Amino acid sequence: MAQDNSEHKHHINSVQNNVQPVPGPNPGAIIGGIAALVAIPLVSVAAVPAVLGLVGFTAGGVAAGSMAAGIQAVIGNVAAGSAFAVAQSAAAGGAGAAIVNGVVGGAAAVAAGTAIVPGLIAAGEQEASHANGEHDGDEDEILNE
Repeated sequence: MAQDNSEHKHHINSVQNNVQPVPGPNPGAIIGGIAALVAIPLVSVAAVPAVLGLVGFTAGGVAAGSMAAGIQAVIGNVAAGSAFAVAQSAAAGGAGAAIVNGVVGGAAAVAAGTAIVPGLIAAGEQEASHANGEHDGDEDEILNE
């Protein structure tokens, strides 16, 4: 009988040494995804003044020889409320800044959401299935290797 127990212990130890961790939910991915949903629009809005400046919209007006100057030369007189006028107003710190920041922030939020939300949903479903004791079959694959 004592021999049987030692043999069983040997098999148990052998199995324990060969079992690999089962992949489970990754809460870091969920937290990172939510952080990206917040950060991407904020960073995009923060970049607006630099981008406007690169194009040629400055606080003092349209920079000579810039892309904005070329566009202004093509369109001639700038109509109040046009995209060009709003961009110049934003660069000068006027009312256009709220409009441009809203459009850029909104577009960035939609783009980030489109890219990130499906992954967050999948991670949440995976976490829920693991919490309910379900698995997706990967565990069996690992144990059979």
